Amino acid sequence: MYVYRYRDADPVRSGAAMPLLTAGRHHHTGDGACLLEYVSLLCGERFGDHPRAVDPSLAQLGRLINDALSDQTRPQLTLFAPELIGTRSRSRRDLVQAAVAVTLADAGLLLAPEETLFWRLAAEARRLEHRSSRGPGGRRGARSLIARWGCGPATLASTFQRLRARLPSATPERDEFLLHTMRSAIRSVHACLDGPGESTPTPPAPGPAATAGQLSG
Repeated sequence: MYVYRYRDADPVRSGAAMPLLTAGRHHHTGDGACLLEYVSLLCGERFGDHPRAVDPSLAQLGRLINDALSDQTRPQLTLFAPELIGTRSRSRRDLVQAAVAVTLADAGLLLAPEETLFWRLAAEARRLEHRSSRGPGGRRGARSLIARWGCGPATLASTFQRLRARLPSATPERDEFLLHTMRSAIRSVHACLDGPGESTPTPPAPGPAATAGQLSG
């Protein structure tokens, strides 16, 4: 797991004011910060939206959700900031990547159980989970799977845009759904990092008809 040490320049420890969360990328803290830029300050890293202490896939989801939330709700993301620190892991990066992808795919399926893209991402991510849990040989297979289709940041971005188009139009419901998705992704990632070396493979997701029946039931 990534081991982080606070630096003397940590703004929280020095008493410096933290910036307000706003959408987009920022060059200076005076202009505000996105969630990941806020985390970089908590870490004492150089101000930026790609902090080294955070898993790249989880960071991508955080940036996407930050920009999709309303201005009124976005500040609530600061509650998640400490939980993002330390999620970068060399030994379990494939499992973490899969966990984030499964969370996003499952969120999409709640909104649109007929959407093929969400089913495909869920299936590929669960295959990645299964291969990553089988030791070094499985992890090599998992990286090959990522190279062929991918569950990484680029795929998450395109999938999120499809999910965003399916979100409720009412702001409170949309924001609550996005906050729940971020919360679920963080919990799944921590479960990967805190779990045993050999995890139990996730069972295959049910077919579209079964999920549609569950949602309507």
